[in-house]
Amino acid sequence: MATASRKYPLLLAWLALCGALGLVLSLLSGLSFFAATVIVAVALVLNGVLAEIEDRAPGGFLNPDGTDTPQWIARSTTAGRWVGIGLMLLVSLVLGVTLSANALTVRAVPIFIALVLAPLLLALCFFDSRRFRWAAWVAAGLFALAITFAVVTT
Repeated sequence: MATASRKYPLLLAWLALCGALGLVLSLLSGLSFFAATVIVAVALVLNGVLAEIEDRAPGGFLNPDGTDTPQWIARSTTAGRWVGIGLMLLVSLVLGVTLSANALTVRAVPIFIALVLAPLLLALCFFDSRRFRWAAWVAAGLFALAITFAVVTT
């Protein structure tokens, strides 16, 4: 834990990192600098929270034998599972509506199927990661096939 005298330089360094990455993102994507910086900051914070949950969960880096699992980890894991399922269903719905609204050609149908089916498979992984471990690999393969097909057909 950082002491009070070291807190502000660390905060400034984090803000500088967010600003630098936000600048790169804004230049690459056409987003405004402020929006890109906020996206980067939220992504960094979310990544840190998810890493902390993963490390403290049973079998994680800080809890390899599973005997020291904090109560908030158990609650956040269950809530995270349902949030993940909801987000994957939302991604699938948004991709499906967006892609179907843009007049699908015959060549785009495989890309459409892959991009709509992959998030649904990832939702299965959130539901039960042990039973549906295969679904993550199939989803990754579908994403790879969609990207390959899109590059080859354009």
